[in-house]
Amino acid sequence: MKITLGFVKYVGQLVVQELDLITHEMTQKLIDITELPETHLQALIIGQEDHFTELHSLLVKEKSLYPILDAKDFKISLLEFENLNSVKCRELFEKIQHRWLVFQNMNAVEHLIPTYNHLSPLWMNDRITFFEELWHWLNLNLGTVQLSLYFNDIEQIEEHEKNARPKLTQSVLSGGKKAHFKQANTAESEIFNQFTSKHHSSFEVIEFDSLKGRFVAVTQVAQSPILMMAEMNNFNQLQRSLLNGLFASLTTLTKKL
Repeated sequence: MKITLGFVKYVGQLVVQELDLITHEMTQKLIDITELPETHLQALIIGQEDHFTELHSLLVKEKSLYPILDAKDFKISLLEFENLNSVKCRELFEKIQHRWLVFQNMNAVEHLIPTYNHLSPLWMNDRITFFEELWHWLNLNLGTVQLSLYFNDIEQIEEHEKNARPKLTQSVLSGGKKAHFKQANTAESEIFNQFTSKHHSSFEVIEFDSLKGRFVAVTQVAQSPILMMAEMNNFNQLQRSLLNGLFASLTTLTKKL
């Protein structure tokens, strides 16, 4: 698992520090600010107040995806950021992420019923959008670096196969900063069936390894299994309760189908 932090150096450039949590290797690079929308960061630090104003149109699109912070709040300068070692980088990341996730999780608790009310009609009417919205919600509230959702789907019937019966298949919604949809290949379908065939609760964590950043969980909506696989640094009781609460409520959709 790798974490990536950015620091705005100039209005047109930012320094990116990447830490591999397994090997503890640090990689630093300088990128153009125009690359920011395609760069997957866990946090962006800004050292000068006028940069917030000058980059406003770009930052407003990013701030819902990860924390954007004033360097003064964490008492770190550009020079200190550029000279971070692996220990200091992880400490900075964990400090930033903790504050970010507390805010996201408390907000999610307050909006759990509206979230259910938003997702439930999508399950009935627009299954792909349901999973896209669920992926985004999980990504924000778990602080994932990479997140994949595996789920059952119906294979599309071609125009010349109108009389063919719909075929059950599996699909995957996966990504870091943005999620991408695809039909599962044979190996991915086998992984899905391996994990979901033995678990039937509304939400169950199969594995969480904080050292490797590996998280695996299964859940179900309307008796349809979902496999969650993620790279993430932490998983606490509040997050567990959030997921339990959301998926317990979504299981009631069974009665409406």
